[in-house]
Amino acid sequence: MARAGMERWRHRLALVTGASGGIGAAVARALVQQGLKVVGCARTVGNIEELAAECKSAGYPGTLIPYRCDLSSEEDILSMFSAVRSQHNGVDICINNAGLARPDTLLSGSTSGWKDMFNVNVLALSICTREAYQSMKERNVDDGHIININRPWDEPYLMAQRKTTHALPSGSPSLRDMASACPQRSPSRTVSVNTNKMERFLISCMTRRMYSECILWSV
Repeated sequence: MARAGMERWRHRLALVTGASGGIGAAVARALVQQGLKVVGCARTVGNIEELAAECKSAGYPGTLIPYRCDLSSEEDILSMFSAVRSQHNGVDICINNAGLARPDTLLSGSTSGWKDMFNVNVLALSICTREAYQSMKERNVDDGHIININRPWDEPYLMAQRKTTHALPSGSPSLRDMASACPQRSPSRTVSVNTNKMERFLISCMTRRMYSECILWSV
């Protein structure tokens, strides 16, 4: 059953990164239930294909479209956005959920492990945000959403991963400030969501119109 306020999102497109399991899969399923077209991406798409079949069998009004994408590769990300543009017009909602954690501590971790985490947790999110914003802007979308999901990694051995994900909430105000400086109305709203409080905010931020200069904080 569609939630109040979600009707306007029917048949529009949401991109969910890291949709092969956990939070990403749950978000993808919830949006398909609300009638959205959802492109769920991950490095392997077997689980997403199974979820797409489940959603179809359940009779959900939306569609889940699996897409194989290595988020550590800018070429893969750009190819994905190009495919979305040519096949589905463009992105209306971008949910940056993918995150990578490796047991590489700041004192003894490998440089390659740190780079892997930085590439996925910071650079991939930044590239997806840029491409989603441009997709909305070129189509004059004025109610789009960019949602960045960050995680409270408290384990000492994940401190390096925590450093990369802390760039997410600190980066959202910069995006807000740059969008607000544009002479035209910003096409998107930016929300940074901590996983501890995600369920309360995710749908609620989409069921009401927010001013472009607003950011919801749940940290």
